[in-house]
Amino acid sequence: MFIGRERELASLKEFYEKDGQEDYFYTATKVGKNRNLELFSKQVVDLFMPGVENISFHNTEAVFDFIDKNIGDEKLVLVIDELPYWAESLPCLI
Repeated sequence: MFIGRERELASLKEFYEKDGQEDYFYTATKVGKNRNLELFSKQVVDLFMPGVENISFHNTEAVFDFIDKNIGDEKLVLVIDELPYWAESLPCLI
């Protein structure tokens, strides 16, 4: 159980929103690399293309390429919380 987790995340969001930056939070879990990729991908697609479904990526590099191609001149703070959970099954993330 995490104590004060909501307050911690809220303060991070407040800090990064100061300069008009978009912020994006994904919390990795112990569900394996493929499921984390699926969940992360869905949230990324929802961020850039709301309402579009059934887009999948074969690896994390493809998701980051998608972000890069769609970000334009916007500033985006990307936070992957609990990254070690995802990295257990995908060490290249560390």
